[in-house]
Amino acid sequence: MTIRERGSLSSRYHSNRSRTTYVRLRPATTHLWCVRILSFLIVPGSAPFFAVQVEKPDHPSPAPTTNSNRERPSRPVNALPDFPALSSPEPRPTCVPHLATITMKILVVADVEERSLYDHFRPERWAKAGIELVISCGDLKLAYLDFLATMFNVPCFYVRGNHDTAYGTAGPAGWVNLDGRLERHAGFRFYGLEGSPWYNGGDAQYTENQMEWRSRWARLANWTSGIDVIVTHAAPRICPNRPDACPCVYPADDTTPRNPGQTCLRDPDRMVLDMGDIPHRPFEALRTLVTTVQPRFLLHGHMHLGYGVRPREIRLGNTRVIDAYGHIVIDL
Repeated sequence: MTIRERGSLSSRYHSNRSRTTYVRLRPATTHLWCVRILSFLIVPGSAPFFAVQVEKPDHPSPAPTTNSNRERPSRPVNALPDFPALSSPEPRPTCVPHLATITMKILVVADVEERSLYDHFRPERWAKAGIELVISCGDLKLAYLDFLATMFNVPCFYVRGNHDTAYGTAGPAGWVNLDGRLERHAGFRFYGLEGSPWYNGGDAQYTENQMEWRSRWARLANWTSGIDVIVTHAAPRICPNRPDACPCVYPADDTTPRNPGQTCLRDPDRMVLDMGDIPHRPFEALRTLVTTVQPRFLLHGHMHLGYGVRPREIRLGNTRVIDAYGHIVIDL
């Protein structure tokens, strides 16, 4: 093949690629397509035009046999089709049945050494309870914690309270310090924050700003994994008002704060659940942590059940906030 022949083949190839083929539609077919498009936009109940088989003009489709004599309602041309309301053959359930997910029993202790768990401990009684984990929320003696770890012989977690000055750096034997760390056990995630509000500069005392930074780190460090149980010594604030707008716990005129159980000054239908004395005031930072992370439980001590007038369990969203004063057994 010569160079001239190759050039002629190349020119013919490129001319064929650039050539565009135009197809002229038959007038009858074009008219039928336009009718179908208008019927889809205007007539209610019409099938989409792309789902209908286009028939040739010389073979028209048969007339409908049902609803042919029904008079169509009049409405504006640009109105939307009147789609029928969705209905269900059975009524929708109002709630989803709760399925039990109890997989572990936890013994939680705080603040006081109970004689039923110490001097009058009965192994046969607690063997039937099936305790699989022990958690301390602080303010307990080392000898008491050593006894519990020995008698139950299960994993033990703890956080320090404001009176736990004798723990040292090692902590009680056989116990894991949860402060500022995430521990996993039996598929559940536990995170701890020690301490109480600052009042005399002792160990495990934090200002509101310090606890705020610690709670922010807890949210950041466990953003993807989440937290099932938060263990603290101090309690979160229950009142939804800001501290500067809460005259019950934070009075502006230096008067005595209201005690738990009294009527709220802002809302007569509410009761005061936060303690007002400085060592026992709750943390706003812990409330923010709970409402943001929404763990299943927040376990705390330090409040002593409001000395008889504060409930043991309070709800914050989906989180059960439990005062573990003395001891309590929970199902996780």
